[in-house]
Amino acid sequence: MPFEYQVSDEIAIAIPNPKRDAEPLYKLVESSRKELGPWLPWANKMSSAKDELDFFGGSLSPCRRREVAKFGAAISKSTGGDDQL
Repeated sequence: MPFEYQVSDEIAIAIPNPKRDAEPLYKLVESSRKELGPWLPWANKMSSAKDELDFFGGSLSPCRRREVAKFGAAISKSTGGDDQL
């Protein structure tokens, strides 16, 4: 069930789409691993986009069962962000 809420012209909140989001998210984790690692130990365990895809598969299962909701934020490239996530 796709969901996206446009907060402003630059920001949207959406349920992650594993096939679309795994590769760009992995690239962001890879480029920021040194900063993320001390605070988010899972970042040190991600070694490929497939790891992200596997993570999405497991973490979104409760969403599919309507037990929890998980969202991601997308920031437009015009503000320095990446509109793919």
